[in-house]
Amino acid sequence: MDHVSNDLIGLQRARPRPNRRAIAVAWALRLAGNLITGIAIGAGIAAGLMLAG
Repeated sequence: MDHVSNDLIGLQRARPRPNRRAIAVAWALRLAGNLITGIAIGAGIAAGLMLAG
């Protein structure tokens, strides 16, 4: 019985380790998306200013 309870306690304490590569890729994609959005907004403003004269 002690063996079973020790196994259950071990399962509760065991946490999956975060996948650092997946976290880094998600962060890089978010950063790239923000950068592309900023460039698109800047290009739109520049085009609007050129058309406005």
